[in-house]
Amino acid sequence: MFTFPDDYPESQAVAVNVRCHGSVARDQLDSLNRAAASVAEGALGQESTLLVLQKVQDLAWRISENDQTTESSNASSMSGASQLLKRKLFWFHHIKSTRKRKCIVEWGKELRVGGYCKPGFPGILIIEAEDTNITEYVKRVRHLRWQAMNLRALEEEQCPAGRNIDELRRFKTTQIEELGETDMSKLAALCREAALEHMFLSALKIGSGH
Repeated sequence: MFTFPDDYPESQAVAVNVRCHGSVARDQLDSLNRAAASVAEGALGQESTLLVLQKVQDLAWRISENDQTTESSNASSMSGASQLLKRKLFWFHHIKSTRKRKCIVEWGKELRVGGYCKPGFPGILIIEAEDTNITEYVKRVRHLRWQAMNLRALEEEQCPAGRNIDELRRFKTTQIEELGETDMSKLAALCREAALEHMFLSALKIGSGH
């Protein structure tokens, strides 16, 4: 709900009250209201309702997806299901948007997805993580909408009983490192060092992907 003061938007920000139906935790609702107020205050002097709506919708979507991921992870733990490590390489027509690039890195850190992102033309994203986390990560990245985002390579590796899934990681990192736009050769070297050169070559359609 928006309340517009007389001096909006020149000298007063729109007042925002976010209300949610259903099972929404109090701290989640508070975070939505704080984010909405922050965007409104930051846009003082300009029309801000669309910016506020976009922020609230984005956060609400993240809260919903995080809740679903937590439930799924808990269910897997209770059932005693073995863990599966997945590696994926995506080719993009381009990765230029600073907002999208920030999301790629931040979501990787949140979901413990390791790998590298080479922005520019073309964009390359090679990642590895536990099955549930990488599925959630890819869903979020696809949600950003791209001119072209194609899966060029996929590998799966079952974690043996008694071992930690992180021991299977080739990149030995649980977050995404962004490279430079001209760092294609650096990405090739990193993949070669991790014995994943075949996945890199699939991005260029050289040889066969896995």
